[in-house]
Amino acid sequence: MINKLDITPLLSCVSKPTRYLGNEVNSIHKDLSKDLVRVCLAFPDVYEIGLSHLGLKILYSILNARDDVAAERVYAPWFDAEEAMRKNAIPLFSLESRLPIKEFDILGFSLQYELSYTNILNMLNLAQIPLLSSARNEEFPLVIAGGPLSFNPEPLAEFIDLFCIGDGEEVILELIEVYKQNWHKPKSDLLAALSQIEGVYVPALYRVDYYEDGRIKEFSPKIPGVKEKIKKRMVTDLDKAPFPTDQIVPYMNIIHDRASLEIQRGCTQGCRFCHAGIIYRPIRERSLDCLLNQANELISKTGYEDLSLGSLSTSNYSSILKLVNCLQAQFGTCVSLSLPSLRINPLIPDISTLLAKIKHTGITLVPEVGTVRLQKVINKQVSIEELAGSIENIFQLGWRGVKLYFMIGLPQENYEDLDGIIHIIHKINKICKGRHTLKISLSSFVPKTHTPFQWTAQLPKEELIARQNYIIDKLPRKRVEVSWHDTNLSFLEAVFSRGDRRLCSVLLKAYELGCKFDGWNEYFDNDKWQKAFASTEIDPAFYANRAKDFDEILPWDHIDCGVTKDFLWQEYQNSLIGQETPDCKQTKRCTQCGLEKECSSQSPISNFQFPISNSQSPITNYQLPITKLRVRIEFTKQGDTKYISHLDLMRLLMRAIKRAKIPIAMSQGFNPHPRLALSHALAVGLASQAEYADMDLYRPMKLAELITNFNQVLPDGIKVLNACFIDLKAKSLTSLINQLVYKIEITDEDCLVESRIEELLAQEQIWILRVVKEREEKIDIRPYISQLTLNKQDGKIELLASFNIDNGKTVKMTEFINAFIGDGKKVVGITRVCQFYRDKQGNLHSPVKL
Repeated sequence: MINKLDITPLLSCVSKPTRYLGNEVNSIHKDLSKDLVRVCLAFPDVYEIGLSHLGLKILYSILNARDDVAAERVYAPWFDAEEAMRKNAIPLFSLESRLPIKEFDILGFSLQYELSYTNILNMLNLAQIPLLSSARNEEFPLVIAGGPLSFNPEPLAEFIDLFCIGDGEEVILELIEVYKQNWHKPKSDLLAALSQIEGVYVPALYRVDYYEDGRIKEFSPKIPGVKEKIKKRMVTDLDKAPFPTDQIVPYMNIIHDRASLEIQRGCTQGCRFCHAGIIYRPIRERSLDCLLNQANELISKTGYEDLSLGSLSTSNYSSILKLVNCLQAQFGTCVSLSLPSLRINPLIPDISTLLAKIKHTGITLVPEVGTVRLQKVINKQVSIEELAGSIENIFQLGWRGVKLYFMIGLPQENYEDLDGIIHIIHKINKICKGRHTLKISLSSFVPKTHTPFQWTAQLPKEELIARQNYIIDKLPRKRVEVSWHDTNLSFLEAVFSRGDRRLCSVLLKAYELGCKFDGWNEYFDNDKWQKAFASTEIDPAFYANRAKDFDEILPWDHIDCGVTKDFLWQEYQNSLIGQETPDCKQTKRCTQCGLEKECSSQSPISNFQFPISNSQSPITNYQLPITKLRVRIEFTKQGDTKYISHLDLMRLLMRAIKRAKIPIAMSQGFNPHPRLALSHALAVGLASQAEYADMDLYRPMKLAELITNFNQVLPDGIKVLNACFIDLKAKSLTSLINQLVYKIEITDEDCLVESRIEELLAQEQIWILRVVKEREEKIDIRPYISQLTLNKQDGKIELLASFNIDNGKTVKMTEFINAFIGDGKKVVGITRVCQFYRDKQGNLHSPVKL
């Protein structure tokens, strides 16, 4: 018997309850009462960011594909949810089963950003799990972590039991097997067994000694048989690697609310500041046929209207033009393509030409620096003329805006380089001619581990601010939007990026002082962090602002990313003289980075025939937008789905229509969407037995088939009950429906008496204050109250309230509750039971019985 938590007190008082529902489309729910290894995948940031992360989607799919494993999810609760949880003694829980996290076997954190570390501690605390690994025995979950920041695990060494280094697909199932064989043993024995897996690092099995000046003297295993270096795990063939095409579809809008397709992993451009470019080497591509098959399944199983082609440098995929063209041939204008990582090269105009056929939005380019000299230092060549030409071409094709990313504070940067950035921005602004948006982002250089610049110091905060202001003061005052990173955040990021395990005490102190969500500017508290450093007597500048020597033992030297330290040092020396290292993929000449064997083992890209036929597309029918007939459906919105907002419900239905393969007509234009309209909006938290929607079809479909197909892909709580054809010229639902009936369940009998109903209905006016466009207005709600009927049966008190709609206006439920009952806490539940239209004779009719 599992201990499923009642989270109603939380859902009823948070701003976005859909963050915590856990029953999204394609989420997986297993019977946890069975003998399964329970794994909870944790992302230490808010739901909208965590659910956008592809890595957790991959692990979620891999683990749940096994019959002996149940994988669920948890994200960092937002402030309002945490307050409600602590107030109501609700421990941190998984989304799918609402099981307390402490009842799982394994809790796995994804490490993507240094400034989310305090969220990890907060989540452990909310889960009622001791923060320190040494304080957790066999009664608590094994706390593990992976992701790009695990390549320097030391700042979290005292909190995490073990780290998985490298590609999670390669190690996670092996870890499960070893866990199953040793779960009954003492924790120390379990960790010792797990440490034998390649790619697994157990911090407790290692000792670190320091010199008096703070540098590391020695890093060594505590016991025999423990690896001195931990080599990363790596997927060698992406075509054979598991990839989820049934990705979870959220109810709410998230950061990257689209289907995600990973076209390649790794990068060989060799930018000397780039952490991901090193740790994800060598480059591995998926074949065209594999990608097109995955794209078909993704859209078919999710119903998404956007598809993102993800990689570190999308435009460097070997067959990017063929891929984009093939996807357009498959999906036409029904699916918009997003290429989030474009390197400036001659291909960009060609790609933009293709994408312009689908959707004119903005495009992001990353020149990084403003001079050829500094380009050679960082090993990233970008022709300014190519940049300007690409942007001019993009605008001619109908694109509306461009965003440029620059980095300041790089090694060897001077003010002439800043002038170069200013010159580029002015040049591009002239191309914009005031008709296109130009957005500029200025980030501060943060030295990262396992890069040629890992030995360099970050500039002092004061100098970074001065360089930011130097650029900003010389930019055009109009038509250019500039954003920049808080230098305090960049400084703290640098500290933990190159930190050692002594920072664990700082992290713990900062959390105790109240730090969390540090990556969010509005919640970052620099004063608390300074107090944390002062109280632990640790100088943050030792980590951020100090250059390191080659012979110095670095806190992450025991982590083998595959690229040798000698190669990184040589690259650093090359940067000092401005010597470039060519891209080995383009030149087909090995640079001897240390991954020669792995590169030679890569499988070749398959020879795909181009182009493909439209007939292979699973959604070809969506490319016919001409309306031929209209269908009206009646459906319920009950259970947890009552927390879905009106806009989110519209998006949910649109995607369900695609999954159900209903032949819906599309709107015209570059951003077509299904022709769907809902009845009057229902407030969040209110259930309904009778909601309505009109949809236009481009070809006939049997109503019984439509209802069956729709119900097969809708989440629990939403069910189509009825459907009918209506005239294309019929009134819209919001124009037609003029009567709403609600059932209000109440707990306290003393708060409602028949006399109160008579008194209320006898009033000619009932004035309330309503906030309209940030102003309070007096509104008379009496004309909207049609009828009130009180029912008492089996100890329950129900009020049936009928409201009129006049010119689209009616009384809000909160306004009625306040005016009639006064205390909303006495309301157990509210359900919309009917929507009618009243004819001229006063007769009521159902919208689906015309």
